[in-house]
Amino acid sequence: MTYLQLTQQTIKNLRKVSGSIPDRMPIFWKGFRMSLDEACEVITALEQAKARRIERYRNSQVGSQITAMAFEGTKGALQVTAKGLKLNPITALAGIIVDAAERGIDATGGLIVDGISTSSATINLPVVQELEEAIQQLNKLVSDAQASNL
Repeated sequence: MTYLQLTQQTIKNLRKVSGSIPDRMPIFWKGFRMSLDEACEVITALEQAKARRIERYRNSQVGSQITAMAFEGTKGALQVTAKGLKLNPITALAGIIVDAAERGIDATGGLIVDGISTSSATINLPVVQELEEAIQQLNKLVSDAQASNL
């Protein structure tokens, strides 16, 4: 859901609960006219959406680190297995195959970890920035409206 859709939904829900449209709507932002109370509720909704997006980003980064550790563990186990197999002439061929598999696992793990980290940043960070800008714009409008009412 975009921040504009979230704004529209928040205003709609507030008006539905109250059963009326406010008489005074001094805030006009991104095509939405709203009261100070509605603007404050929209800011809260945007801040919550931003917090959820940051949490999603952080969870993806932790998942990326866990994936890296899992691949490192697998790589280490395969290295030990390959070394052990290479010691015996009968199993040396199997050791070479396991060693090659270990290099493939290492490369694959690196690609997956980088992909998770990069895609999470590409998807989540622009949305966080967009939400932050929207929050700042709306906060300024609310401050200006409150100052003009004094």
